[in-house]
Amino acid sequence: MQRFSQVARNNTVSPLLLTHAFHSTIFVSEVRAAGRLEMKTGTDVVENQRFFHAIKRNNNRLRHRLFTQAELALDPDEFDMALMFSAKESVAKALGTGFDSLLSWHDIEILINGNSMKAILSGRALELAGNRTVHISTAQQDSTSFTFTLLAERE
Repeated sequence: MQRFSQVARNNTVSPLLLTHAFHSTIFVSEVRAAGRLEMKTGTDVVENQRFFHAIKRNNNRLRHRLFTQAELALDPDEFDMALMFSAKESVAKALGTGFDSLLSWHDIEILINGNSMKAILSGRALELAGNRTVHISTAQQDSTSFTFTLLAERE
C-alpha cells in the first residue's frame, strides 16, 4: 500500500496526519472562528479486502472487540462492517484521539438503518465530543469504504 503525506495549511485549518494498518494517510482538521473551536472533521478509508481478512481471522474475535452487541444484532454483512469500522475511525479522529486505553471501540457505536448511519457516543467519546453533534457521510465501492465525520457545536 502506497502512503501519501501532503497537507495544505492556511489560516483556518490546522491538519494532523494519522495512519492505521487498514488505511492510507488520513486528513483531520479543526476549524476555528474567533479563536474558538467551532467544528472538527475526520476522514477514514478502509481497504475492504484487508478488513474482511482481518475479521475472519481468529474465529471472528476481532468482530466482538470492534463492535457492540447492538451493532452485531443488526447482522451487518462484511461491507457494512467495513463502513462501520471506517466510521468509528473517522469519529475518533474528529474527536482528536485514536483508540487506546482511554477510548474504547465500544465508546463509539455505529448503527446503520437503510441509507442512514448514526453514531451513538458513550464514555470517553461522549466526554470528548462535549456539546457537539456527530454527522457522518459515507461512500463505498467494492475495494474501499470511505467515511467523513463532522463534529459541529450544537446551537
